Amino acid sequence: MKDCTAGVVTPQHDVARHVDLLVGVVPIVNLEWIQKLIRDTSERGHSREAVMDSVVRSMDDYINYITPQFSRTHINFQRVPTVDTSNPFAAKGIPSLDESLW
Repeated sequence: MKDCTAGVVTPQHDVARHVDLLVGVVPIVNLEWIQKLIRDTSERGHSREAVMDSVVRSMDDYINYITPQFSRTHINFQRVPTVDTSNPFAAKGIPSLDESLW
């Protein structure tokens, strides 16, 4: 259910008005960045700098399109790590499900 945009509302689209129940999986930004950094560097061969640039470039879409959807959802779930994720750019691993609360 990652990157789900079911509740998107833009000048061209208003998906949310056609749905009876919207459920969101709200991201923890630092956790998202940790996952992206590890995936994109280890699996896709991107440099850390390229991944960090990608994060910066995506902030406008994140602020204007992704986060507003969660104010339109009826139910939101959020994975909250119970380990330190304060600096996603220095993380050595993704917190496991055992290190998270739902």
